[in-house]
Amino acid sequence: MISLNGCYSGVATSAPVNSLVLGVGRDRDFLVIGNKTRRYVIVSDADKFVDVGTSEEVDDQGLVIPNVRIEVDPDSRFDLLGNYTLGAISLSGGRVSILTRDPARSSRPNPIEISDCSSEKQNVHVGFRRWRIVVGEGTGLQVLRQVDLDAEHGDID
Repeated sequence: MISLNGCYSGVATSAPVNSLVLGVGRDRDFLVIGNKTRRYVIVSDADKFVDVGTSEEVDDQGLVIPNVRIEVDPDSRFDLLGNYTLGAISLSGGRVSILTRDPARSSRPNPIEISDCSSEKQNVHVGFRRWRIVVGEGTGLQVLRQVDLDAEHGDID
């Protein structure tokens, strides 16, 4: 169960950056992200971690949950260099990204920037296999989705 406080019904293209859109009808849930460019990443079981891009054709309707953030499990860290794992969260050169699949391009995972987390742009590459999408703080924290890439098929709960 989640609190509907701050949530509203809407279309994915009108959802603000850092939102989770729980789609109805097409059963696709989107993470709306973007530091410089707005992107839509599917985070539901059907086509998980697919980068739908910036297209205005993403007309999926659903429950819009704004102000979500991503938390990583530090125990799931791995050396990202040369090991681009689909669905992993990456911290590379001061940028936080999710490794996604672009259906129109190669099969190699492509990093889509979520945020710029540091003023230092060091050449360090760390990935995380377990992460979750949350909203709220403290006792009001709600876990909306959990990703465990070590589980069979990169399960999303």
